[in-house]
Amino acid sequence: MFLLTAAVVSSLLGQASGCAVRGAPAPDVLEAMSKATGTLTLGFQREGRAAAGIQVRVFSADGGVAGEATTGAGGVVSFPLPPGEHTAEVTTPGLARCERHFQVSAAGSTGQVLAAVAEGRVQGRVTGPGNAGVPGAALRLVGCDRCVALSEADGRFTLERLEATGSYLEVRAAGLTPGTVAVAIAPGKTLRVPAMVLRPAVSLHVTAVKGGEPCAGGWVMAVPRDGRPQQLLLDARGEATFEGLPPGPVFVELDPERTTLLPARAFNPVFLVRSEGNPARPREARLTLTAGRPNEQRFSF
Repeated sequence: MFLLTAAVVSSLLGQASGCAVRGAPAPDVLEAMSKATGTLTLGFQREGRAAAGIQVRVFSADGGVAGEATTGAGGVVSFPLPPGEHTAEVTTPGLARCERHFQVSAAGSTGQVLAAVAEGRVQGRVTGPGNAGVPGAALRLVGCDRCVALSEADGRFTLERLEATGSYLEVRAAGLTPGTVAVAIAPGKTLRVPAMVLRPAVSLHVTAVKGGEPCAGGWVMAVPRDGRPQQLLLDARGEATFEGLPPGPVFVELDPERTTLLPARAFNPVFLVRSEGNPARPREARLTLTAGRPNEQRFSF
């Protein structure tokens, strides 16, 4: 076992900083410190003092639990770990879910000091047609793999133990269009978001022919006014079907000669058809998708 001396503990806890959700800014986190060989060493503070009772779990790259420990009076825990990438997560109830990535090397050492902060929470409700609650909708905070929840029978949901950050909350439910809302999470606070209204999803079937033959291999993009763009590759029959689009106006662009994804673009409310006489140039169309009936767009070259 690796034992920390009083000097090492003092050095660690004298330089504490915070922990941010993975992928989000980390305003409180200090630079990593090498204190152990083949061991991940973490120190924790609350309000500038060593924090006891902080429960920590370490996951290996495959998602398996590699170790669990609770800080004592010194506020420090150590995990003997095999070489590779590991993720440490604070699991103490009432505290923010603090996740950090670490690369552990048998020839080196890894350590860090983090601040334990009160959890933030997000509450709301997912609704569908007729303002009915949507049960079983999957919610996820962008940038945090484990910040997920399912809506209850009445559509209500709660995401707990969130780190203070600005991010986006995504929701998905079978047969309905996805939704996204911006959130600003504060420590020790509960953010109540407006109802996330999901509409019935529709599909769009695109067909492309060139000289009467299927136009296979080109890229086609659907840009709905009220949703995220999607791109698909035409199959051998010159066809592609978009699923999960919201009803309403959609902008469609096709490039029969393109071998890579089309450049991203926003919804264009103006109907455009470019280069009618040049089959090597993209085609564009605008149509309105309707639930309950087939939605199709055909391109001919």
